[in-house]
This record gives sequence, C-alpha cells and structure tokens, in this order.
Amino acid sequence: MRRDLPIRRYFFGLDLAGLRIISEKIMKVAIIGAGRNKNGIGPFTAKYFHNNDCQVVAAVGTTEATAATAVHNLEAFGISARGYTNAEQMLEETAPDAVVIASPTHTHENYIQLGLDAGCHIFCEKPFIWKDADRLEPAMQQIFNLAADKELTLAMNSQWPFSLPTYEDLCGSLTPDRLQNFIIRLSPVCGGREMLTDSLPHALSLLYAVFGDGDLADIRVRGSRDDLSIRFCYDWQQGSCHSLVKLIRQKVQPRTFAYGFNGRIIKRMLDLEDYSISFSYRDRRLTLKDPLELSVLDFIKAVNDRRAPLIGKNHILKTTSMLKAVYDSYQKEG
Repeated sequence: MRRDLPIRRYFFGLDLAGLRIISEKIMKVAIIGAGRNKNGIGPFTAKYFHNNDCQVVAAVGTTEATAATAVHNLEAFGISARGYTNAEQMLEETAPDAVVIASPTHTHENYIQLGLDAGCHIFCEKPFIWKDADRLEPAMQQIFNLAADKELTLAMNSQWPFSLPTYEDLCGSLTPDRLQNFIIRLSPVCGGREMLTDSLPHALSLLYAVFGDGDLADIRVRGSRDDLSIRFCYDWQQGSCHSLVKLIRQKVQPRTFAYGFNGRIIKRMLDLEDYSISFSYRDRRLTLKDPLELSVLDFIKAVNDRRAPLIGKNHILKTTSMLKAVYDSYQKEG
C-alpha cells in the first residue's frame, strides 16, 4: 500500500460522493447469503450492486424457504433474481461474472473455491476465511494463487476504511507518524469469541488503511462474554499506535459505533427511516455515503479497470493474520 499518499488521495483520489462506475458491459452478480438472519448485510450489498448498474441474477439460500424469502425481499430494491439452494447449480445456470459471499464465515472458503472454479470475481464478507492457525495462511495463499492464475479479482468487504475521508473532514488530517492512540467502539449482535471474528476486522482494517503493514504487540483481552476490551500496540514501520477495541453486545438498532485517533472520536448516527449515515464530532455533523456502497463501488471499479481492489490481497492476508493473533490470545486467557 502507498501510505505515503494522504488518506483522501489513497481512497480513489476522487470525491467519493460523486464516484460513478462507467462500463460498456453489465456485470452479472449472484448473492450467496442474501437473507437478514443475524443482522446480515446481503440484501443491502445486492441493492448497491443493482443501484450501480449491475444485474443481480441470483440469490442462494440454505433452504427453499429462505431462498424464496431472499428473492422476495430483493424485489423491494427493484431486483428480479432467481432463488437457489445449490450454489453449483446456480453458477451453472446463471453464469454470473461475480459472486458476493455474505453467508456465515465457515462457508466462505467453499463458496470462494466454487466461484473461482466457475471463473467468477469474488466479493466476500469479512473475515475472508477462517480455520485452524496452521492451515489458515496456506489456504489463503492457495486461493489468491488460483485467482491470479485465472486473472480474477478477489476483495473483502471491510467498509469502514472508506469512511476515513469523512473522518478527516470532521477531525483534521490523519498524519500517521503523529497518531499515538486509537480507540473504536463496536456493538456486535453476537457474544463471546464470535464478537472477535464479527467485529474486530473493522478495527484492524482501519489501522491497516492508516498505517499500512504492521504487527500487533502486547495483546490483552479482558472482559465478559458480552463486553470485551482488547488492547494492543499496532507496530508499523515508523512507530507504534496504542489501540483499544471495545466490543459491547447490542441487539437493538441503532447500534453504537464510534472510532477515532488521538482522542478525536467520531460517533456514527443512523437514521432508521432511510438508513442514512452521518458522523458527529463535537458540534459538527456530516452525512456520508454508505461505506458499504463505497466498498461495492471499489470492487466494481477494480474489476472493470483490471486493478487490485483497495481491500485486496495484502490487506486481507495481514488483517486475517492479526485477527488470528488476537483470537488465539483470547482463547489462552479465557
């Protein structure tokens, strides 16, 4: 990553709010995990592909009932998709250009493999894949090698780095060598160790986007099943950032989300009527384009331009490795 570039230039070098995709070919997209069980974002991901001139052709569910429900719910966004319970059949019959994987984490690896074998680009929810420590990195490397051989794009949806330009608009420029501490509050629906795989990737992606390649030191995980505090130092090439991640279980929307550097903490505000998002800091408030849509837009643009996505190979490999380090620390301390 070119972290010699300012945050705003790194994230597209364009006005994010005005970003549009221009392509001569309509991308056909299939969604695996288009339901809303456990607060899934599959339907909203499908909506953003549809809104940005892609054709969502299929939705895969675990049963005929869930597939039918997913297809019905997508109609509210103007999407006419076919429902499936078998991903292989879906790939054969609809021949999508790209597959969105928003299903439970333990299914990711199999669906990624199926998609790549079918010649599809992959947009996968975080964490990318998850398995035993001694098999995690080799499995990821194998996936990326296959994608490279087939000239296919792989991206992970980790949307909050796309909010950094708005953070800078509110709180001032992020100069990495002047940032001494970072704090983030996330509110997962799940509890216990599942909170780590559900929410910690957001924190690690923000740190990676700001500082570039780094390692975690002095990892400490404390708290209960519903309230965890994770402390560590993010050591990067030119320094170290003391970091605190607060994971507090919260089932009711709008769920609390806040983050910041050097004490400049922004809070996410969510309008439940239209799901518009804004950030507030002190007496200022700014509306921002949904970072999930920006993540989708970057993937589409990466496919069209034949370039690496912003949340691509190096980002995925490093943040997954760091997630595993924290997860293992939690297991030992628990």
